[in-house]
Amino acid sequence: LAIKELERAGFVEIIPRHGTYVADFAAKGNYDTLYEILRTGGRHLTRERIVSLVETRNAIEGGALIRLASSHTEDDIRVLEEHVERFRASRGKGLSDVRLGEMTKDFHYLICKLSGNEVFILIMNSFAEISRGLWRHCAGHWGLEGLIEQSERIVELVRSGRGLDAQVYITDKFNEFVRDCGIVF
Repeated sequence: LAIKELERAGFVEIIPRHGTYVADFAAKGNYDTLYEILRTGGRHLTRERIVSLVETRNAIEGGALIRLASSHTEDDIRVLEEHVERFRASRGKGLSDVRLGEMTKDFHYLICKLSGNEVFILIMNSFAEISRGLWRHCAGHWGLEGLIEQSERIVELVRSGRGLDAQVYITDKFNEFVRDCGIVF
């Protein structure tokens, strides 16, 4: 049963009358494979896999930004601006990178929620545990003022209906992070 479970998750391939072989799970995996990687966290994370996961997360958030920018309401913008104001109100309070990382995650997840695509937020939620450390490192890298500047820029782009520019912006910011400090845990 355990071998069948590994096969279902894409980690092994069973060939009748030949044997059981380690599968190329990146090529033949499925949702269950991704789920196991996300569930087990650090045990299976290489630098390349982390970059791949964040690129996937960015693609999802990028889609949400495009959708939100084209169909946002004034209430959506108000909710985003309230979140940016929480960042501003944190000035001088000495918040930890962990707390700033959580606030940053909440802002980006809010974008997915406001986009109206419920699958976007479900997928983002599946990345929540595994990306906690990355959010913390990003917060440490950019600091509170950098996070405020980025959030303001994203809201400005959404408000002006420039979702594709917002998607490029978040992708560029992640690439900058990888280039400047790498991903080291």
